[in-house]
Amino acid sequence: MVLDKIPRAYKKLILVFMDTGIFALAIWAAFALRTNTATPDFNNTYLNLLLIVSIVRIPVFIKLGLYRS
Repeated sequence: MVLDKIPRAYKKLILVFMDTGIFALAIWAAFALRTNTATPDFNNTYLNLLLIVSIVRIPVFIKLGLYRS
């Protein structure tokens, strides 16, 4: 299997990127449901929220041990 040959540090990095992507999708879906459209007008709110929460969320997840192998 391909994942068996990847070093642990790269696996953690992949996991962080996947978490960020899934979180971005969840934020978009929340805005879309709230505004009742498939393409909500974010007015730069989405990117600011995603950036701020990602900066806070990743260290918190690391501190809680969610990225431990």
